[in-house]
Amino acid sequence: MTLNDLVQCGVCTFRIYLKSGSILAASVAEDQMVSDTVNTMTQNVAQKTGVGLVIMRENSVLLAERLVELGDGLFTGPGGLVEANESLTDALHRELLEECGEDIQVATPRRICEIFYPAETARGHVLFKGIGFVATYLSGEALNTEPTKMGPWQWHSLENLPRLFEPMKAYIRALRTGEEFINIPAQNGNN
Repeated sequence: MTLNDLVQCGVCTFRIYLKSGSILAASVAEDQMVSDTVNTMTQNVAQKTGVGLVIMRENSVLLAERLVELGDGLFTGPGGLVEANESLTDALHRELLEECGEDIQVATPRRICEIFYPAETARGHVLFKGIGFVATYLSGEALNTEPTKMGPWQWHSLENLPRLFEPMKAYIRALRTGEEFINIPAQNGNN
């Protein structure tokens, strides 16, 4: 393993070993392999898969401020967790509808990258695997349909972005660089 293959929690000794974007094993102590698969990693670490959408209009991206524990005060695009028996694209369309309403129309989303994002939440350790997509804005208005979770939707120039939630920062980085797999350093609450 190389350092590029390792995602380590900043709070404890939890580590994830990656190879080409796939999780090989998890470790809660140095050199102690706990699992060969994510499903049986440890009782203290949950794995969640999510999707995120970068909506582009010319040189601007649609963003809203997060008002929830993880990433509070940071900006992101539409996205969320994939539900049981839901495809990635179905989850993406559901999240877009739930968070922005029925009025906004975007072109068919294109997959851009996978991210791995360990975080410490009030409920314990979580390893998020995020699948980033990009889509071109077509028409309509993004409505603030979840005002207790998100601020209003606004267009922001790519050259003058607000402080971004780490997954959104990684998706935009992937758009700029073409990276397919991005490991994000561990976060606590709203780092």
